[in-house]
Amino acid sequence: MKSTALLALLMFAGIAGCAETRVYDVRVHNAADQPIMLWLYKDGGPYENGWKSPDDIAIESPKDNEPIGGVLVLPGKTASTGPLKGHFNSDTHAILTVYLGEHRFNELLAIGPRSPERKDVALKPGSSNFIVSDRDAALKIDPAHP
Repeated sequence: MKSTALLALLMFAGIAGCAETRVYDVRVHNAADQPIMLWLYKDGGPYENGWKSPDDIAIESPKDNEPIGGVLVLPGKTASTGPLKGHFNSDTHAILTVYLGEHRFNELLAIGPRSPERKDVALKPGSSNFIVSDRDAALKIDPAHP
């Protein structure tokens, strides 16, 4: 019985210890005619502050006075995360979500992944540079060269 418990503990420790540290540095220029909102999150574990999706935060029921993780970028302006470190399971990705327009938190939750007002981009570790535009009434995200 003790050996079974020990084996289970070792397996859990091995699984829990499989998270790797990754660093992302994301830069987004807003070339759209209206503001955009940016949100950077992980689509899996381990869960940690600074990497939660809007859905994760909604589940935690934040108070009205608590800041949320989205960033508003006005037309013609650029936002940058600087180096942002996180711990990632092998099947977890960093996701940049761009919303067209300025939205309250509850409005962000209502904008699904198939909406023309939202685009999700799976990021690779390291530096990523993007230009966001709204030409032809469609939100577009293109790679940019620094």
